[in-house]
Amino acid sequence: DEKNNKSSLTMLLRVGGGQSAHGLQEGIHWHMNIANDIYYASTDESRQVIEWVKSINKETGEETIYRLKDKNVPTPPEDKIRKMDCIDCHNRPAHIYKEPRRMVNLQMEMGEIDTSLPFIKSVSVQALEGEYKTKDEAQKGIGTFITNFYKANYPDLAVSRSKDINKAIKAVRELYAVNYFPEMKVSWRHYPNNLGHLNYDGCYRCHDGKHVSSTGKKITNDCNSCHILLAQKIPGKPEQISLSGLKFEHPGGISISLENQKCSDCHGIPYKVIKEE
Repeated sequence: DEKNNKSSLTMLLRVGGGQSAHGLQEGIHWHMNIANDIYYASTDESRQVIEWVKSINKETGEETIYRLKDKNVPTPPEDKIRKMDCIDCHNRPAHIYKEPRRMVNLQMEMGEIDTSLPFIKSVSVQALEGEYKTKDEAQKGIGTFITNFYKANYPDLAVSRSKDINKAIKAVRELYAVNYFPEMKVSWRHYPNNLGHLNYDGCYRCHDGKHVSSTGKKITNDCNSCHILLAQKIPGKPEQISLSGLKFEHPGGISISLENQKCSDCHGIPYKVIKEE
């Protein structure tokens, strides 16, 4: 928004354990608990589309097969079935290409981008996401885009705050230089990070509530299975705190229902505009 109002939240991750001896049968690392084996089949080389999942409880021998509902998913051939391991979530341990909004957030937090500049968060992200063919073109384009925005919409401020605007331009250019490589067609858009589910489907590749067994059992999409929201602060409202967990409230006054939607539907590639009915 114009004032770059800050929202924050504190989240407790249910990491869980990777050994059955620890007695932990829940949490994110349940997938790696040696009492379980998880197999899946994807329909693309990047393993972003998963339609078939098999879970094996090695202590009881019970097998459960989940298929994407509303699709006639056949049993895949053996050479297409993969046993899940750490890399299926931790697929970007290095060479991480960061998503623009988080990068800009950090620069604003550090004071490299002045939060008192109207709409600077939005303008910075748009400048980073411009269509540039080379890095040199990007460096020029970022400066032009941000400068022209303030000249057109805040002409007096464009003059009186030129030093702060130029400092912001410098910070945005530096972000682009280490995270976007247009000549090689490399950026956050090209290499999904499967940790989490904000900008990419990640966890939602399976945990979307649409993978169902023959008995009607679903792979859970209950948010609290993997994390609990302990605190949240939204502009204009007092901070909410609860050790038993809060219901997430989307910042920005978005009134549309978020039920049955994935974060990546709007925050993914490309960004989508939310229109309120």
